[in-house]
Order: sequence, then C-alpha cells, then structure tokens
Amino acid sequence: MMLKISSEQSIAFHPGYYIQQYLDDQGMNQRELADRLHTTEKKIGELVNGNILLDDKLIDGLALELGTSTTLWHNLNEKYLATRQQVEWKRQLERE
Repeated sequence: MMLKISSEQSIAFHPGYYIQQYLDDQGMNQRELADRLHTTEKKIGELVNGNILLDDKLIDGLALELGTSTTLWHNLNEKYLATRQQVEWKRQLERE
C-alpha cells in the first residue's frame, strides 16, 4: 500500500499517515501507542507504513485515545480506499 494516493481529481492519505503525524507531534513512539491501544508495536508499524488499514478495534482505540470520533477514522479509511480504487481504475484504463 501507499501512504498517499492521488490522481488529477483527488488525493487521499492512508490513515497511517495521520497516526504518524500524531506520534511526531506528541513525541510518542510506536511502542507507547501500541501499549495504549492494547495491540502490538508491529501492528502500529504496519499501519504507519501503509501496509494495513484500520480495523474496528484500532478505530475504537484511536477514537478513545486521541479524543476523536470513530466516524473520523472510518471516513479516512473509506476515502483512502475509494481514491485508491479510482486511481487504480484510471491507471488500468490508460494501460489498455
């Protein structure tokens, strides 16, 4: 996966991009966030590197830990997926 996907009409960032920004802003490492979310450091690493998407457990934990809504994280996930699908579709059309 990629942390940023774009086309001429749209752009979306992988949810992991925002998690990394939060970690940087808070001076927090992945291990600390993993502990707070009751998950593994490996899973947080995969998330911030764009290798996995958010699941319901991560969404719930992030909303609680960061003081945001679960809707925010669902929307970021969905926007990224929709944009990625649109970009991949356009790339496929260009190849044909």
